[in-house]
Amino acid sequence: MPKFRSASFRAIVRSGAFLPNRVLQTLELASRMSQGKGWGEATVRQEVMAALSLLPIGGRTGLVAIDVGANVGSWTQEFLRQVPTSNVFCFEPSATAYETLTSRFENEERVHPFNLALSDKSGPARLWSDYPGSGLASLSRRRLDHMDISFLNTEQVQLSTLDQWCSEESIQPRILKLDVEGHELHVLNGATGTLASVDVIQFEFGGGNIDSRTFFQDFFYFFQERRFKLFRLTPSGLREVSQYRENDEAFATTNYFAQRLESSRGCGRY
Repeated sequence: MPKFRSASFRAIVRSGAFLPNRVLQTLELASRMSQGKGWGEATVRQEVMAALSLLPIGGRTGLVAIDVGANVGSWTQEFLRQVPTSNVFCFEPSATAYETLTSRFENEERVHPFNLALSDKSGPARLWSDYPGSGLASLSRRRLDHMDISFLNTEQVQLSTLDQWCSEESIQPRILKLDVEGHELHVLNGATGTLASVDVIQFEFGGGNIDSRTFFQDFFYFFQERRFKLFRLTPSGLREVSQYRENDEAFATTNYFAQRLESSRGCGRY
């Protein structure tokens, strides 16, 4: 019999049902965040260190990373601080955010910005946001009325696939970071050839996936079929996600990492 149906567990549930809702909600939030579900705000330094810890020992020299959904470059800046010998190719479709990004790295030869959106196809598209340059900008028109946020700002952007771009530019990245507000799976589906050279993928899962109608289950099987191990970033570090559970469908900002199985030997901790 599953543990959650045991008599002792049912007794705990019945006792908890008498607690005030605010207490139950606090306990629920604390439990989820302890598992990393929702532990995705202001964790840039921890994210970069986690990604680097999944590389083979001795594999940090001359790294090539791709930052998809770079916004104003916070992840890129931290990555360069951690790996000064690296090069980062940044993709940001928002004209306003891209202007800030290029200004920030104007004199930085290790950063290569592109005003382009990546997906599973090429062509024109609409980028939606609550204001120009917003970190919430998405190729989906998100419905955030419950947060008093309106997605009324829109601009036309150009789409490409990572496979097409990497082929044209002859780039073979070792690390791929994705933060595209719900369209991470689309980017991955347009990068199946590129993944042959990638050791570590960092991707965000959260509220944007509600609007794009993608689920953690989609990511789990995508990576399982391609022989990648999955990890979730928690307050205490990385925790492996070796089995899919429906409870993993937690739409609060969460950072996941995929590590190629062939790259897992001798990986260090951070």
